[in-house]
Amino acid sequence: MSTPHHTEQIAGLRTLVTEEGTTPHAVIILLHGYAMVPEDLAPFGRSLGVPAWYLFPEGPEAAPAGGRAWWHIDTAAREAARLIAPRDLASEIPAGLPAARALPATASDRRRLFPGRHARLRLAAAS
Repeated sequence: MSTPHHTEQIAGLRTLVTEEGTTPHAVIILLHGYAMVPEDLAPFGRSLGVPAWYLFPEGPEAAPAGGRAWWHIDTAAREAARLIAPRDLASEIPAGLPAARALPATASDRRRLFPGRHARLRLAAAS
């Protein structure tokens, strides 16, 4: 069974919005992984079984392999480095990361999205 949904522009991003349950008390923002689109992640949100409003924003960058991304990834450099040895990416800060981090905060304006409703906010990401 598919859940009714609609799309909205939130924080300048196309965002898939679904409502699960009869009395949602939370807003859950789920961020898709590299080369995915919001529709790829929507079934996962439904599977959680949590009554909530789910927001699935679309990454602002087109991924070369299709789908979207939150920041540009140099796939040729990534592949070349992978062939040499495993890498620890913890200290790397991609050029688009600061802007990507700011997007969920803008998208989380639940007072604007759900006026008159008190809802807790949760944020999760998939890769």
